[in-house]
Amino acid sequence: MRINILHTTELDRWITEYHYLHTAPAGSVLRMELTDDAGNRIGAMLWGRNPSPKQDQRNVLCLTRMYCIEDTVPYTESRALSMARKYIRKHCPQIKGLVAYSSL
Repeated sequence: MRINILHTTELDRWITEYHYLHTAPAGSVLRMELTDDAGNRIGAMLWGRNPSPKQDQRNVLCLTRMYCIEDTVPYTESRALSMARKYIRKHCPQIKGLVAYSSL
């Protein structure tokens, strides 16, 4: 699995189509595409500012949407979060914290 950083809103449209909420929050700061070894898209993550006004809005990112297709290997989501954390630590040193809310 690989993470690709996208700089267009095409990933927002893809998530809107497949995520159960059928929306992509405005203001994504970081768009990550997940691909399998053959280069096929298997998921995506949108990172943005935390909706909580009590959180640091400049140095904390919030996972605003995450979607993976059904036919993925076990623990794809966990591996993707780990890879995202490593990428953010290396390429966005100003970010001091990550927040991810979950709903089922």
